[in-house]
Amino acid sequence: MSRRHDNAGPQPADSAAPTTATRSSVGGQLDPTRRSKRGRWVLSCAAAIGLWAGLTPDRAFADDTPWKKREHECRSAMRKAEEASPGLLEQCADLFAVHARLHLMGGTDRDELQKGLRWIYENAPDRASLIARDGLFRLGVRVPVREAKIAGGDGTTPVGRARYNPPETPKADQKSADATAKAGVEELLKKRYEQGAAKLKQAIAQDPRSEFAIYNYACSQSLLKKRDEAIEWLQNLADLGSDQSAERLVKARSDGDFTNLREDSDFKRITGHMKIKVVNTMGEAGEPAIANIQKMFDKLGHKDVEVATSKDKREDPQVLFKPHAKAQVPLIADLLDHPRTRFDPTDEGKYDMVILWGCKLQQGEDGSTQVESVGPDTVDEKMNAAKRKQNEVLAKPEQAINKVDKVISTPERTYKSAEAMGKRVEGTVKKGEAIFKKVEGMGAKINSL
Repeated sequence: MSRRHDNAGPQPADSAAPTTATRSSVGGQLDPTRRSKRGRWVLSCAAAIGLWAGLTPDRAFADDTPWKKREHECRSAMRKAEEASPGLLEQCADLFAVHARLHLMGGTDRDELQKGLRWIYENAPDRASLIARDGLFRLGVRVPVREAKIAGGDGTTPVGRARYNPPETPKADQKSADATAKAGVEELLKKRYEQGAAKLKQAIAQDPRSEFAIYNYACSQSLLKKRDEAIEWLQNLADLGSDQSAERLVKARSDGDFTNLREDSDFKRITGHMKIKVVNTMGEAGEPAIANIQKMFDKLGHKDVEVATSKDKREDPQVLFKPHAKAQVPLIADLLDHPRTRFDPTDEGKYDMVILWGCKLQQGEDGSTQVESVGPDTVDEKMNAAKRKQNEVLAKPEQAINKVDKVISTPERTYKSAEAMGKRVEGTVKKGEAIFKKVEGMGAKINSL
């Protein structure tokens, strides 16, 4: 849902509305040729009011805007905004900011909507906050652009903290900080954790953007069992947003210094660490795809992957994920390379992501079994691009989370589009090849939103 965040939302597009007419005195039938002077005067006034409100004459008698069609649903969500889906709240704020007709609303209605929009402005992810700000502006409430917030432990709930973004330091200070940080690491290797932490903290004071010092200081805090400090400095590392900081976060997934944080939901959210289960529902025909999925996860730095089989055969893959793994979903769904990949949130089980792999089979002209997809393309060029995309997700997880929320909040529309896309390519098996023509996965659909 792409839109500008200026002070006044665009005017709604015109659509058809009922024609205006009066009833004749015979049989109550509509007779557009007969209008009393009083009737014509009333219609003229109504049309004038409509024009004054920015409506065309035929819209002065109807409110069939997108906001009106979902107003009841949106009002219910805004009344209990803390319990509503973030994706739904963002959609409702956008519909209100663009399409709502304020001249048709009473004071009580406006007060209720203002309360809901203010909650979104103050608590929702940054994009939704900007949209809610537009809606508040339409209601006459002027608020500044909110300070950026970082997603919380559940992958969606923001907490009030400014993004870590200290200024660059002179080259001489960077060099001095590097030497101090290396001395701190030597202390950690000797298991003198307090001394190592002190030196690493000193190095950060010398160069607050030293990724080497920040990463190893987080290690020291984990070794000292100081969970909150370790999480804070891993988040600071993520905030820097460079490829080098992202690579260190990937390293943290398997670094022994973070063993005691491996099951922490905030650690998983920040580093992208997941305990993954891949289930083959297709028997021997699915083995090439399962092998490619394993290669994909290995090249992305995921080491905790378990493979299993199931007799519950599927024709459509499904990805189940926990809230703290939500930012990883668009990338994984795209890489799976299947036209009808579905994905759903879950809070059950010990795995952070479960992939139930399945696809359609068909008999080739030579009697061989042909499969619709063999899963991810694991050639180096493809995986290098995937690693860059993963780095972007680790630096700015909110964008990926928002994309997933939108798809989850409108599953029928999205899944139907993806299914139709899959049907367009079915039956395009090339003679002599053992796979269907490859098509974009659901991740591509997410990325287009």
